[in-house]
Amino acid sequence: METCKNMIVIIIATMVVLYTVIGFFLLPFLIERYIPPMLSQRLNSEVSLKQVKINPYSLTLEAIGFQINEPSGRAIAEFQRLYVDFQLSSLFKWALTFADVAMDAPSVNIVIDPDGKLNLARLAGQKTSEKTEETDGPLRFLLQNIEINQGKIDLTDNRQSVPASVSFYPLNIRLTDISNLPDRVC
Repeated sequence: METCKNMIVIIIATMVVLYTVIGFFLLPFLIERYIPPMLSQRLNSEVSLKQVKINPYSLTLEAIGFQINEPSGRAIAEFQRLYVDFQLSSLFKWALTFADVAMDAPSVNIVIDPDGKLNLARLAGQKTSEKTEETDGPLRFLLQNIEINQGKIDLTDNRQSVPASVSFYPLNIRLTDISNLPDRVC
């Protein structure tokens, strides 16, 4: 009887240690190592990500130093920090639920080429003939708090002889209780 209890304790302790090691160390390593090359190939642009931190107990993710560059090396989109606080209540609401989503210093560089093509359109890629599985509706979500801090949008239009440029900054936006749940009253 005593050995059975000891085995249960050992199994539970092992599971906790594995969950901790996987969450704090393995998942961030895998994200940092494999997501940028995968996105680089898919977007046909250089993608970099400096650091990822995950807390498996509070279900938070922090990504630092994300950047997508054009082949010329100029940044198309970037952010200094992305923080996501996922809620376990998602399991009970049947919807992705986030307490907080915060993005610090996001920047988007929009360029219209002389022929009228948009640099961001290239990121969308070519339409493929792969069959996509149809769903019953959009992914259900609830965002309790979303913030954009010190954002910036640069727009350059090269369709005329003298390129026109405009910048919008700092963009500080805070939205609360965003949801596509039909029965949700904010």
